[in-house]
Amino acid sequence: MSGFGAIAAWGDQTLGESRTELLTNGIAHRGPDGSTITRLEQAVLVHAQFATTPEAQRERQPTRHCGHEWWLVADARIDNGDDLRAELLGRVAHPLDTDADLILAAYEHWGIELAPHLLGDFGFAIWDAECARLLVVRDHVGVRPVYWAYGHDGSLVAASTLRSVLEASGLPREPDLVGVADRAVFAGAHPSRTVWSGVTRLPGGHTLVADGHGHAISRYWHPGPAFRNVDVDTAAAEVRRLFDEAVRCRMRATSTVGVEVSGGFDSTSVAATAVGEVGVDGVFAASLAFPGMGCDETAYVDAASTHLALPIHRFNALAVSPYDFVDEVQRSLDTPTLPDSQWTVPLKRLAAQHGCRVVLTGQGGDHLLYGDTGAVPGNLLMEGHPKRAYEWLRLSGLGRGQAAQRLARALAGELTRRHPSAPATQVVAWVRRRGRPPVHRPHPYLGVALATVTELSEPEVAPLTQCVGPSWPSRASRSRYYLGAQAWFVELWDRSATEAGVEGRHPFLDVRLIEYVLSLGEDIVAHGQTPRGLHRAAMAGRLPPALLNRIDKAEFSDPWHAAALLVAAQLESQPGRGTPWLDEHAVRSATARIAADRMLNENTWPWWGAVATEWWRVLMTDGRFSSDIRRLSQECP
Repeated sequence: MSGFGAIAAWGDQTLGESRTELLTNGIAHRGPDGSTITRLEQAVLVHAQFATTPEAQRERQPTRHCGHEWWLVADARIDNGDDLRAELLGRVAHPLDTDADLILAAYEHWGIELAPHLLGDFGFAIWDAECARLLVVRDHVGVRPVYWAYGHDGSLVAASTLRSVLEASGLPREPDLVGVADRAVFAGAHPSRTVWSGVTRLPGGHTLVADGHGHAISRYWHPGPAFRNVDVDTAAAEVRRLFDEAVRCRMRATSTVGVEVSGGFDSTSVAATAVGEVGVDGVFAASLAFPGMGCDETAYVDAASTHLALPIHRFNALAVSPYDFVDEVQRSLDTPTLPDSQWTVPLKRLAAQHGCRVVLTGQGGDHLLYGDTGAVPGNLLMEGHPKRAYEWLRLSGLGRGQAAQRLARALAGELTRRHPSAPATQVVAWVRRRGRPPVHRPHPYLGVALATVTELSEPEVAPLTQCVGPSWPSRASRSRYYLGAQAWFVELWDRSATEAGVEGRHPFLDVRLIEYVLSLGEDIVAHGQTPRGLHRAAMAGRLPPALLNRIDKAEFSDPWHAAALLVAAQLESQPGRGTPWLDEHAVRSATARIAADRMLNENTWPWWGAVATEWWRVLMTDGRFSSDIRRLSQECP
């Protein structure tokens, strides 16, 4: 985690001191090791340093190419450095020492097409003064944040934070209602929109090229539908190898590496692999505890600690308020994060207090390796394996006739989804719909202004609800997830790490691992008719037996219940604080239901999104409201 910022101009604009100061201040919290500014004739580059790798300690950014007027400013960790050095040695003039050097050398060799050749987490800008061109790149999955906007004078601003782009561009603070509505219903259908009009998020896997004639945005990463017909043992061995490499790359650090251990499959796999790499003395492990709640996983954390001989520090999550976000929101100018993201901030701070600059997490594992057993028959059919699809259904306990009937329905469903415009598909869809009332999916928490925008706006990608719906994502929906909807999550994870003063790294978001798993059939991922089948097979020797045999999943209804009780109290103390953005009656009703039913988990995320959006609106327009939220934070049980 570092911060970068760039302003490029192609006319008579003056890149004055005030704009540079706003750009620098907006990224300063990402670089506790200091900031550096480089002023050029048509550009200003700013870097906030947070040296988390040995190579980064030798970098001095912004960095100039040794033989050209090419300037780089980056927040980057390049994981395929050895491969790049082998390929570029003797072909480029620039040194191949640090990660910044590798990016400039790659630009020398591949030009603006360099991004597909880089692996790792990165966001960077290259100002090519020789052709007055700005290149902005974000890593494949979008782990490192990148925002951009045109200023009122036609200059282009790109940076690591929303605030720095909004303020340095000189744009007025006008909300983007499409972005606000998308956040309020937690849809993720507009990954390039932000909550501010004129400020755009560069999605993961994209590049932005701008010059005096305009700009172009292109996607360089296309996780395709390639299919590997392999058995479970082969797949498990390859997943294990790729995961080892993903963890090894992310262990490159200047300090002891922290690991979050929740007690689940994902974080324990990370901890076990990290211990295998450097031993228990090189790992600081920490875990959240929820005493007395159904989501408490202390027993599994204890099992992991014993199995790995790894001390795991505990932090009581109930001492953390889901409303302790005022300072972060006012600094980022973005809406509050989810309560479960907020709970991890003190856990990361604990790691920082023990000298960690890097914290590994299990984030992303659910979306990658949680198989959808219900999607297997259709998946096998579309890949040309009807016999295996039939056998899968028979193994699940269905009779011959029932299995054949389910197979026909699975085929109809797959055809409808994959070829919606085909005439035969439309007939099948009509038959399936016949006799059923039309299903409307309204957004009950939104007022007319936002609800209208949500209904009329064309989604850029499949909404989050289609990627992570009632069941966990199948192979097809996982592909849609990585093409856009996951931007919501990685941004929240980055903000919680930044708030704690550490760099978050996520082995399950390694692009090599993602591409391989996306190429596997759903029957392989859900091996043994269990959602964690392939994961169990790949990590069988590393995870404790208690976890390998686990069939449940932590349910966070209780903490949401606690959050709802406080929302209810706040609503009762502030009657009539209405807004055209929200339907106050619907928000109150949902809050009452969540507060009354400790196990009600339906629609809690959209409910929180709506409440958080309202708080964000008031925080941005009425600073006095922050005292109400601070009071709620102090009252948190």
